[in-house]
Amino acid sequence: MSDTSTERACWCGHPALEPYSDEYRVCRACGTLVSRAPRTAGLYNQEYWTERQTQHHGLPAIGERARLDLPGRCTHWLARLLAVRLPTMTGFMGKQQEALGRQQEELGKQQEALGKQQEELAREQEQAGAVKLPDLSKEMAEVDAAMAKAKEE
Repeated sequence: MSDTSTERACWCGHPALEPYSDEYRVCRACGTLVSRAPRTAGLYNQEYWTERQTQHHGLPAIGERARLDLPGRCTHWLARLLAVRLPTMTGFMGKQQEALGRQQEELGKQQEALGKQQEELAREQEQAGAVKLPDLSKEMAEVDAAMAKAKEE
């Protein structure tokens, strides 16, 4: 294991890396595993991506490759992945509709039970001789309107 002053840093720039295994440390900021192996000159350093890839392999520079990968390589691999037959949204939506139907059934049962409880409560109040108060909501609204009108005058 190398000294912490010479160990590699995470690409995201987070300074603190925690032990993960004998070969790697983990960045808790982004989750990247960072190798504990000593750096090898010329292997995957800046010159590798900016000079060796272009001069030795005839590939575009890394900046240009980043722009080209999205319409080229990324769409190619996305198409390959989708061809493997990933779960369809119709199957997912069918499950959601089933769950919604079950919830609606349950709500209907609860509403029916509440209606029965209200009927039962009304019967019990009637049997107990409870005084049934008239609904005065319309009259109260008229009083409120009259009071508001009086305040305006």
